[in-house]
Amino acid sequence: MSVSTQLKLPRAHTLESIRALPHNPLRGTPTECRAAATALLALDVLEKNPGDSGVRKKIEAMLLSPEPACGGKVGGGQYCSLRTALFSAWLVCRPAPSVLTSQMLRWVTLAGLRGFIRDPPNWRLSDLMLALETLCVRYDDVAASLWRNTPEAGVRAFCDNNAPFGVYLDFLWGQCSKFAQMHQHSAVASRMDTNTFTVPYASDAGHAVSLSPQAVAKMCEVWRSVESERRAAFSARALREIRPHDAKADEALFLRVFAAERDQLRVDTFREKLRLGLVERYLFPGDNQLWTEENNGKKPEPDLVISALCPLAMPGFLQQVASAWSFEQITKCPAMRDCLYMMMADTAFLAKFHVRWTTLFLQPHPLAAKTHKAKIPGVQRLCGNYIVVVNRKAVTPPMPFAT
Repeated sequence: MSVSTQLKLPRAHTLESIRALPHNPLRGTPTECRAAATALLALDVLEKNPGDSGVRKKIEAMLLSPEPACGGKVGGGQYCSLRTALFSAWLVCRPAPSVLTSQMLRWVTLAGLRGFIRDPPNWRLSDLMLALETLCVRYDDVAASLWRNTPEAGVRAFCDNNAPFGVYLDFLWGQCSKFAQMHQHSAVASRMDTNTFTVPYASDAGHAVSLSPQAVAKMCEVWRSVESERRAAFSARALREIRPHDAKADEALFLRVFAAERDQLRVDTFREKLRLGLVERYLFPGDNQLWTEENNGKKPEPDLVISALCPLAMPGFLQQVASAWSFEQITKCPAMRDCLYMMMADTAFLAKFHVRWTTLFLQPHPLAAKTHKAKIPGVQRLCGNYIVVVNRKAVTPPMPFAT
């Protein structure tokens, strides 16, 4: 009897064995064996190449879980995590890339997501990586624009795969799949035009080129961050019952309740915590994992991550904001305003109840949540704003923190 059979590790030898797997194949697997189970599943899919929607969904469940085992290292000269290997298997399972219509291309351009020069599908690798970077930079603004109408319309525009945003994302992930499986020498020579995201390897013909693990890791982390938010569960009944809110009135009420906390800006330690909060706010959710993969598995530190992955001026700009900007200047920028307001709520709760507001109510991002307090109402960040979550369902659309 094989070791995998003895330990009941999930396998994907055939379509029948794939369909027999649970929704998340790691569920029920001993904790100490989950890294091995992840590696076996990725290897099975890459070897057997079962282009089946069932296995694709099961891999998605593993990729979207905060499973620590998926962060383990795959053996080899190039650093590569099990999660990156699993995402490579997911790319193999994807159908052929879709084609953007001229109407969809206009929507992408108007939304500010056209971070490429050539018209699709004639992309080179540099076009794809720039498009992914543009999605990261523009994500909050684009997502917020999809929620400007009624909550029901916002859910459709943001979550529906047939809505323009969903169609564009499907095209983008399809392009990732195309480059991950590109083997024809002429296509590689003409399309893989950036040494930053490729690696050479020995072959019978001398040497060949493929995507680097870092490039696949970037694709993986962008996919995980965006799709984890798009798959948030919303309570249709609660959203129907929500009355339109007046953001200015909400903010005025918040400032009356927490008026005394404005004085915290005179305290240097508060300013430094605000700087750290702004650093974490401006990091894309996948940046920490990406930095870890690029630095041979080191534990990420926010200051190091933002210095490595964000524009060179960003750390200094956030330092200037946190150390010198006035209350009025900070509150004119929505992201900085929300970060400041959250810290004001924290200090007020700490003074009155000896516990921070964030400790009681702020829930971690789903990709980092080790436990879920299902029956306790909480707040999560979504689309650059915040939602109230009850029983793992959002009962509000994304709103400013004060609201």
